[in-house]
Amino acid sequence: MKKIVLILMLICSIQLCGCSDNSISGSSDYSNQNSSSVSDDNIISNPKNEVGNGYIIINDELDYPSCLKDFRYDCGDKVIDYWGNEVFSVSENDLMFSCGVSAHKFENGLYGYIDKNGKTVIEPVFSEARPFVNGSALVMQNDESYYIDLNGNKSEDKTHEGYHGDLTKHDYYSTFTGQYLIYQDADAENTGVNYGYSDANGQDTDMPNITKAFSFINGFALVEATENNRKEYYFIDENLQRVTDFPDEIEDRIYFRNNMETIHLEGELLLGLEYIYGDGYFVVNTGTAREPKFELYKIIPELYQPR
Repeated sequence: MKKIVLILMLICSIQLCGCSDNSISGSSDYSNQNSSSVSDDNIISNPKNEVGNGYIIINDELDYPSCLKDFRYDCGDKVIDYWGNEVFSVSENDLMFSCGVSAHKFENGLYGYIDKNGKTVIEPVFSEARPFVNGSALVMQNDESYYIDLNGNKSEDKTHEGYHGDLTKHDYYSTFTGQYLIYQDADAENTGVNYGYSDANGQDTDMPNITKAFSFINGFALVEATENNRKEYYFIDENLQRVTDFPDEIEDRIYFRNNMETIHLEGELLLGLEYIYGDGYFVVNTGTAREPKFELYKIIPELYQPR
């Protein structure tokens, strides 16, 4: 197997894990709220928050959802939470959390997996280790490549588990996250690529003007579109309909100073980062990799007004 290469497309990366009830140090009691306890109406009507076209920037800590407790950011030599508290230190690692764990190179020179608090959950016995996708990860041990489950036991490849379409029909380059699988077809006439989404049953939907497509996470997906030689970024919902419209300065915050991109893996496989929480919350780094500053956004499709 070729050596696994993780290429970050931008300078920062955000690692988000599933929500849990674990508490964090240094956070206020607002962090114990459940996201369902804060209604969209309250968030919209709060004058401290910034209401946009299909989204809100949440500036009031009282409107923060409890799942921010599980936010984790790889800040070079340490992992911090949303509030800047150090969770644990790291060295010589590019952590990428998925399914709540990340591959990690240990002192013995081998890879295992750690959870969002830095605890070892799978012992370091692998010479190479990929991120988990749908509960399975590709690893190498003693020149043998195989998949493991979250307990570290050998398992079947679940990369496209739940997808019932024909995987030979297109060039598929994403993992199946329960809603759609991204495909691309070379457009020889225009020397470009046509993108689309295929549902669980293999029903295809082409996406005109889309120049980059991203995996669905928790009901939403990010797309890059090009029109009149201008690139723009927005979210689509499970009906493949546009649900946000960001001003240029917001797009710069979200997509150029923060890694809301995908990560390239060998074999043309693209794995979408789990940057969108349930209920449409997502986090944006408006600072740098070493000195991050975070903003909290929420997608609210009901606010979107087509231009």
